[in-house]
Amino acid sequence: MASSHAQALMFALRMLEHQQGHECIQQTGNKEQKVGIAHDRDALWLVGAREEAEGVQTLAGGLEALSLLKKQSCQPTRIVLIGPELARTERNYYCSAGLHVSTVDCTLEETLSEQPASHECRSWLPLPCCAFLLNSGLGTRMLPVAGPWLPALPLLLELQVPVCLVAPSRIESAGEREILVGLLGARALTRIVHCPCPAYGGASAVAGCSNAYCWWCLGVASQVRGGLPEVRKHVEERTRTAARLQASSWLVAAQDAWPQQ
Repeated sequence: MASSHAQALMFALRMLEHQQGHECIQQTGNKEQKVGIAHDRDALWLVGAREEAEGVQTLAGGLEALSLLKKQSCQPTRIVLIGPELARTERNYYCSAGLHVSTVDCTLEETLSEQPASHECRSWLPLPCCAFLLNSGLGTRMLPVAGPWLPALPLLLELQVPVCLVAPSRIESAGEREILVGLLGARALTRIVHCPCPAYGGASAVAGCSNAYCWWCLGVASQVRGGLPEVRKHVEERTRTAARLQASSWLVAAQDAWPQQ
């Protein structure tokens, strides 16, 4: 049975094709020289993947439904899971007749850097035709959750491929849109749409839910870098505001949780 992640990815890809046509996925400049990795536009990148979520679902065969993406071809669908919470970097993490999944156990910045840690995968890592952020928390715009994502955003958008953000709530999707479109100048390719296959519970759930809403955007390289300081300022200000508004309830919760002496 297809996992909730696989269903969300399939739904999002169909939505993009319906909205923009196949040309949208193919309108990508060749970034091979810039990032120094193999040129292959057949791969889907899942950025921020975790072993306990995407890794477990992959090994259980939960992404097999994505093999249908290339049913007219004899080649398997290529997927790359990227994230520091994966267990290992492995080219052949999961292989079947229709699906080939690789993993890179580091951040996107490290994956695309010239540092020795990234050399292990650079000879085989394919560039994506599109990328996904699944339940990333970026849309919370709270520094502890969104902050670690900020260095990766320019690199992600500068790949010049469609990026899909899947979130557990419409509020988070709106927050993602504010950051990527409003502050980093990305071009929205679709509106925010409710996914027909949300998941309840599990490692990816936020407030009990995941994979509930999705939308697509495309980076505009000339605007990305200049907007990053504004993004950080925006996230810091929202975090401070939330801290002031919620301080009393946080203190009560902390006091209740503190062991009695």
